[in-house]
Amino acid sequence: MSEHIPLGDAVPQNESQPMVSLFLADEGRPIDTSHQPMFPSIYAYREGNAGLLGLLGFFIAVFPNSLLELFLPTTHQQPIFLYFLAFGGLLQIFAGIKDLHHGNSLAACIFMVFGFHWTAKSLVEGDIALLQPVKPHESLDPSIFGIYMLTLTIVNFSFAAVAWANPHGSLLLVVTLLSVGIKLIFATIHAWVPSTPFIQVAGFFGVLGSSLALYAYLAEALAEEGIVFPTGKFGQGVVSRKTVKHHHEHKQKTQ
Repeated sequence: MSEHIPLGDAVPQNESQPMVSLFLADEGRPIDTSHQPMFPSIYAYREGNAGLLGLLGFFIAVFPNSLLELFLPTTHQQPIFLYFLAFGGLLQIFAGIKDLHHGNSLAACIFMVFGFHWTAKSLVEGDIALLQPVKPHESLDPSIFGIYMLTLTIVNFSFAAVAWANPHGSLLLVVTLLSVGIKLIFATIHAWVPSTPFIQVAGFFGVLGSSLALYAYLAEALAEEGIVFPTGKFGQGVVSRKTVKHHHEHKQKTQ
């Protein structure tokens, strides 16, 4: 029987198994997984952290298009910006599917909802997948498009509420979702009452939210190497490869 160890430490449960066995101090049971700082994610080392792809995809989709909204709000989106949307959206969809497989329901919902949103937006607005360019304001009733945007805004704030209530969540995730939510609010208003200042404010908060997502990507990636970025409350802690290596070396010395 493996000894019960403090929260955040790791020991090999079985030398023949490549997995790392964690013991949660508050539950006292082993879990062959790693806990990361941004999302309340649990994944096996052999599976990899899908959250990295999702956060990177979010940055790729939102950042360049938000810059365009902020500085060139009256310019129609060029095809390259639509490809950013499609590329980032597809990355998020893949990450969401993997997180759903891992059992990370919140992360899966966030990535798949926004992944399908950005991918669909690129298909509707640009010449993607051999579709003819279509401008939303020419093909969609503004009131109907505004209702869609309002629905997406409500869903986004529900994600933020769940993340805030989750004891294993991250404050950074909440702030990122709030920034995205404000962007969606002004995009919704712009759909009903077209105005350059509204879309510029939406662009500003899009730049802010996507920059936070990039910071979160770095926090997720470097946590496995034992480098901690401040992200607010951490939940159950992070187990890094450095921690695992330390326990392997310690066990070899004590044998």
